[in-house]
Amino acid sequence: MARYIGHIDESVEQWSSYTERFEYFVDANGIETEKTVSTFLSLMGAKTFALHRSLVQPAKPGEKSFADIVKHCEFGYVLSDTIRDRLVCGLRSEAIQKRLLSESNLTLQKATEFSVSMELAAKEAQPLSNTSKMHKLAMG
Repeated sequence: MARYIGHIDESVEQWSSYTERFEYFVDANGIETEKTVSTFLSLMGAKTFALHRSLVQPAKPGEKSFADIVKHCEFGYVLSDTIRDRLVCGLRSEAIQKRLLSESNLTLQKATEFSVSMELAAKEAQPLSNTSKMHKLAMG
């Protein structure tokens, strides 16, 4: 009886292979159908769980069926790339957008971190630019 199958490592295994192994794991361990989803969510790993959770919000991850979970997570890198592209296209700042578009091998994480840091820097710099304007006073 297998006790643990490990979490998905996208660099080594395709999603379809992992879910197939999980189905064998469920069968080998006699896991009841109603516990399949909670078992799967427990085993999938933190990164995959976080992705799944963000995809099903505002619902809770355990409220979806096993088939729904498998369907959403099948996208893998394509989903991440699509979200990255939507982030870049939706930016209000053309300067940040151009900077991200010039980046080779841009990941969703890099795009998010860079755009957030640039927006925070712009927000922090705004009060400084307002106070640096000095008015000339005539002496005399």
